[in-house]
Amino acid sequence: MSKENDFYRFTGTKGYIVSRPLVEAVNCAIALERPLLIKGEPGTGKTLLALHVAEGLGMPMESWHIKSTSKAMEGLYVYDTLQRLNDARFGEGDVGDIRSYIKLGPLGRAFEGAFEEAFKRAFGEHSWARPESNGRMANPGQPAGPACQASRQSRPPS
Repeated sequence: MSKENDFYRFTGTKGYIVSRPLVEAVNCAIALERPLLIKGEPGTGKTLLALHVAEGLGMPMESWHIKSTSKAMEGLYVYDTLQRLNDARFGEGDVGDIRSYIKLGPLGRAFEGAFEEAFKRAFGEHSWARPESNGRMANPGQPAGPACQASRQSRPPS
């Protein structure tokens, strides 16, 4: 296989015919290990492209449907204080282990390995901390996939 063919990891799928510039954009994002921001009006096929890129690469797809009430932190993780309070009240669960009450959001799951790698490069650490955990949590994972998308109607959560 030639070097040029090595570059084209995504070429479309049986259910999705893709243009040459879009194939090149997706494959550049893969080669550079960087996200690809796809913008457009609702209904133009952004999610469909992401689904087929994931299928074509044999990767899972994470989806986060952002609303006007969404908060950026929810994309990374959610700390379930009510479940912890309920467990403490009724003597269920290990309320001393706060990690069991932290659930990763779609961005947290998608970029879990990438965050760890960035922190390792920046600080030489082998784990990263969440404010609620009062400690470190190791997060081995896979690098994120190439596609991110945004509709013109949606604004990034604050």
